Amino acid sequence: MNGDRPDPAPRKSGPLDREGPSDPPVGSGIDLEIANLYGIINGLRRQIEIREGQIEKLKAVREMLVGGSGADAVADRSEVEQSATKRPRQPRPGSQVEMIAKQAKRILLREGRALTRTELLELLQAEGIKVEADNPSKRVGKVLWSQPEFEHVGVGYWLTGIPLPSKAGE
Repeated sequence: MNGDRPDPAPRKSGPLDREGPSDPPVGSGIDLEIANLYGIINGLRRQIEIREGQIEKLKAVREMLVGGSGADAVADRSEVEQSATKRPRQPRPGSQVEMIAKQAKRILLREGRALTRTELLELLQAEGIKVEADNPSKRVGKVLWSQPEFEHVGVGYWLTGIPLPSKAGE
């Protein structure tokens, strides 16, 4: 939590302040349900922390819009806006998201140019990767958008922080 603002709802000490039961649940379904509820509570606490971070980013965007001016402010604002809207996530090992991201990175480096989600989908499928979704092209786009190592550069997706190669003859 941020130290320069008061906690809006001070919490009272109570049974929910524990991280969970000290011993693994044994025996009854009640113990198992208690353990599940502790897990839910801890997940909600993590969600609160994430939302508070989003609030801080939005406050920074607001400050840029109200207090900034000139070309530097526009460049800084676009960086803050991207960080406030892009959802950095670490894919689960072995998940479809991890597989798509890993292979898309390899394909982009091999091709040496930005590719649209449809082009990436075709190349992923040519390599035997099946994208499980109602709209596979949209799924590829969503995966790339959600991963911080990719950015949309107008003509397609490219790798964040790596200069886009210039076309031959330019």
